[in-house]
Amino acid sequence: YALNELGLCLVYLGSIEEGIISFTKAIKLRPDDYEIMCNRGMSYLQLNDIENAKRDILNAYSMNDKDEITISCKNELERYI
Repeated sequence: YALNELGLCLVYLGSIEEGIISFTKAIKLRPDDYEIMCNRGMSYLQLNDIENAKRDILNAYSMNDKDEITISCKNELERYI
């Protein structure tokens, strides 16, 4: 999905806040997409915004607790909480 990919590119380039904006737009269009939710959560984690990271990552994990991406995101989050 284009907005998700844009968000990933922005975060990779160091524009984390802009990446979060892109992920947020993508989530509005696809609210049940756990990968986008994980991407935004991990971006919040990079900004040390633990509360928003926790919300997104746990939400993504509740959508699909068998996916290795959501499991990895949850494991990373647990290092911070």
